Amino acid sequence: MDDIELLSKLLARPEGNDLDFKATRPIVSDPKHKAEFIKDLISMANTPRNGSAFIVSGVKCKPDGTKEIIGVSDHPDDANLQELISRNVEPIPHFQYRPVLYGKKSLGILEIYPRRDGPFMPRFDHPKVIEQGTVYFRRGSSNAAASSLEFREIIEWMRLEKESSRRLRFGRQAYVDVGGALFDYPCFFPSISSLRTQLTPLGYLQILRASTYPWFLISAYDIHHAEGTERERLGELLKETLAGRKVLLDCCYYESSWKNDKEWTEERFWEVARSHEFSLAFNFDENDRATAASEDRTVKDVVARWIRDSDATAKGNLVPIVHAEAAKIPRIVQRVVQTVKSTTGTLLCACE
Repeated sequence: MDDIELLSKLLARPEGNDLDFKATRPIVSDPKHKAEFIKDLISMANTPRNGSAFIVSGVKCKPDGTKEIIGVSDHPDDANLQELISRNVEPIPHFQYRPVLYGKKSLGILEIYPRRDGPFMPRFDHPKVIEQGTVYFRRGSSNAAASSLEFREIIEWMRLEKESSRRLRFGRQAYVDVGGALFDYPCFFPSISSLRTQLTPLGYLQILRASTYPWFLISAYDIHHAEGTERERLGELLKETLAGRKVLLDCCYYESSWKNDKEWTEERFWEVARSHEFSLAFNFDENDRATAASEDRTVKDVVARWIRDSDATAKGNLVPIVHAEAAKIPRIVQRVVQTVKSTTGTLLCACE
């Protein structure tokens, strides 16, 4: 499709998530107009869609939806716009500005390609226009700062494209889907724990939230033993963090066994799981992890534990833990999957 045909199709459409009309060309000669232009572009770049988004210059969109073709007399240079964005946006979205003669009027097409390397965020502030580090997107026909839920949707849209690209590149599935939460594999979960560490769990959570790493593990045992405002703050930060990260809630055999805490029970684990946000969690792990049990007995115990924990917490994405001799694990995992019909999407195994 050439640009003349493209303009005809765009002019027949209303403004929306992937289309905006501007009466004037992009103005970047002063700080306020520069900030407005950058906000327009990154809002389009962050908006989930299947194809390119467009900002058409030289067209006035009237309140009744009709359009007046005004034209542009002086187009900006695409190279200058590329340099402007590369200095002020991180990461850099993929776009192109090109002038098009439409009838007797010259119009400008700013095409923002559906490149999913973001979210794309400004690296500067301008009062009442744009704020550094904020994720903007198109909500209908206007720009807006993304809410927690909208931010999560943007992240998932971008990740799905990356996973698709990886599958094509490696010729195999490069991620696992656990109840709708996508994880690259192999993957590493930085662990937040009170055992043999220098900071409190709250301190480590604050550090990890400041990083760009997409997932981490936190101990239900530590959440349970946090006191007063610290536990309340942990809960608030976990909820906020889930907007763009994956949180694995650990059942805490590690902490409770090292501290020989006989009072850490499944009921306490259930209370933490019910009252806090997470992406997935390990089932409650028994401290007497026998590996010599028969295959039938192991399968029965794993499934029973998974059902009991799922019912008690009233949450999905609980992942069974299988303890068995190394040679038995493949068969046991297969039987557990068949029994629970792969409800979790995956099973994690521990071998002793």
